[in-house]
Amino acid sequence: MEIAAEAGLTLDASVDLITFTEPVADDAFRISAGTADAGFMQWTLRQSANRLTLAANPDVEVFEIVQAGGVATDLWHEGVQVIRQQAALSRSTQGGSGDGLSGWIEAASTDRNGADMSLSTQHAGATLSQTLSRELSANSVSAGLTWRTGAAHFGAALGYVDGRAQFDGTGNEMEMEAVSLSGYGGWSTQRYFANVIGKLDTGTLDLNVVSANERSNVDVTTWGLNGELGARFQSGNAHVEPTVSMSWVSASLDEAAFSTGTFDLEDGDSLKAEIGARVGHAFTAGAWTVRPSAAAYRVEELAGENTARYASGASSWLCRTSRPDPTPVWNSEPRLRQARAWC
Repeated sequence: MEIAAEAGLTLDASVDLITFTEPVADDAFRISAGTADAGFMQWTLRQSANRLTLAANPDVEVFEIVQAGGVATDLWHEGVQVIRQQAALSRSTQGGSGDGLSGWIEAASTDRNGADMSLSTQHAGATLSQTLSRELSANSVSAGLTWRTGAAHFGAALGYVDGRAQFDGTGNEMEMEAVSLSGYGGWSTQRYFANVIGKLDTGTLDLNVVSANERSNVDVTTWGLNGELGARFQSGNAHVEPTVSMSWVSASLDEAAFSTGTFDLEDGDSLKAEIGARVGHAFTAGAWTVRPSAAAYRVEELAGENTARYASGASSWLCRTSRPDPTPVWNSEPRLRQARAWC
């Protein structure tokens, strides 16, 4: 059976095709490959009793839009990594800086692949399953002021991030621009340290669904807390810092409207744990000192969810993706492009 698929289908679209007068095998009819896709919807055959019905079910694009909150929280984590790196650099220069006020500025760039996520739900009597994966890239600039007194430090930072998530398979993209305001503090000795960061992001998330020829955008506000504990082992000009970190973050998104329906994007929440190590070395030439560093963390999602209600036609469909993600991933965070000014 070939279907002339058209864009603009809604959740309640269905067509009664055949009424059987005799029993028919469940697999007697199928839709030819390549003719079932219709933008946000896909045609499926539903056979019940003596009737064969053609129904529209949510396609992969709908599942991708539900991940908007996850993209916003991922970019929030990128900004937190910048502040954690600055705290690490401060520990490297702590012996010579003394108490007082210091300023810093950092530019960072990140590219990484996300773990696969398998989703399954029910609609119109059918089981819908999709496996999604996305690549995340982000460029950011942050600047802050830190006040150090004894073993304690406190500070505030402003930042800007331009990030993009691209879904494998469809090529659909989510692009986000946001500004951030952060407050942070911590305590450190020659061996141990602890840091706390609170961060607020606000910006716009553009949803470019190229596979369905649709676009929309939503305002996003993301806020959360990060705590880090670690130890520092110094050997000459080299050091290593094993750390453990925990982050809780929540993204609040507005409604996303498309030609075939509207997504009511509820809050996207995330609770992540990291364990890993940061390494660095100081190279001195005359009056100049360069301190490159790199870090690798095992990241695991402990809890959280993304929720969206898709209203299309006279019907609506609730999709909730709950975490944890069953597959922990390694996240490498080299930070080599940075400048720091003391005053």
